[in-house]
Amino acid sequence: KWPNALRIKGRKFVGILIEGEWRGYAPQFALSGVGINVNFDPRAHSAEIEQAATSLSLEGSKSLRREAVLAAVLNSFERAYNGALTEHLFDGWRSRSETIGRQVGVHHDDGQIVRGIAEDVAANGGLVVRDAQGVLHTFHAGEVTLRGESLPAG
Repeated sequence: KWPNALRIKGRKFVGILIEGEWRGYAPQFALSGVGINVNFDPRAHSAEIEQAATSLSLEGSKSLRREAVLAAVLNSFERAYNGALTEHLFDGWRSRSETIGRQVGVHHDDGQIVRGIAEDVAANGGLVVRDAQGVLHTFHAGEVTLRGESLPAG
């Protein structure tokens, strides 16, 4: 779901899962998880994984202590959380996004697929996409694929 990955040089090294359920306006539950490729070597797997994935150790040319990486992530998360919903946070997000300015497809939970250019991150965290007719759509959840990646069946 948007946003669900962090990349280095176009290759994924972090996956983020965020799921939740609402009944009307009342949240029933929220789950989140983060997976970080620290010392993972995608070369030992299929060509598809090797082309799509990387790890911190591969990019930095040395093995890392997972505990040190976790501590750094948690400290960074705390700083980001304390500054959440500030314009500074969104500026940083926009400047590092591989999605903004690219052709995307958004596969929404209701089965709708919107293709267009990802233009911005809205102040509420939604992905803003301009379709071929010039209409702006804001998505708060859904599968986002970049041009060249395949959309899920459905």
